[in-house]
Amino acid sequence: MLTKKKLAQGVAELASRDGDLAAVIDKHGQPPLWSRKPGFPTLVQIILEGLSRLSDAEAKKALTSLVGIGRWPADIYLLMALRRPDIWPKGDLALAKAAQQVKGLEALPDQDQLEELAESWQPWRAVAARVLWLHYLSRD
Repeated sequence: MLTKKKLAQGVAELASRDGDLAAVIDKHGQPPLWSRKPGFPTLVQIILEGLSRLSDAEAKKALTSLVGIGRWPADIYLLMALRRPDIWPKGDLALAKAAQQVKGLEALPDQDQLEELAESWQPWRAVAARVLWLHYLSRD
């Protein structure tokens, strides 16, 4: 395990073997012993840290490439955790029921019909989803 003592030993040895690294060490000093708490939460944080820099499509592709993560969880993560404004969580039954009520539709829209309806709400589909969820949760 890398300790502060071993870090100092490694820095000294590398500085003696590599002039370029020695110049960096001379300029900035010994690097800190950055660490993260071991365990699943840290692993998940590392996997999820880079998503915020990706476009919606790239982030969704990265999430759905993970075993067990489908489109709906990826969309909900982008909508709720990263607060992306134009995400539409296809497959959300509450949104379908709320849209049926709000839009006065005779039948529950299927997911393709609902997604087509949501196209008119771009670039604010995530906001529309929140409004529809609010209606769904507040219904009498």
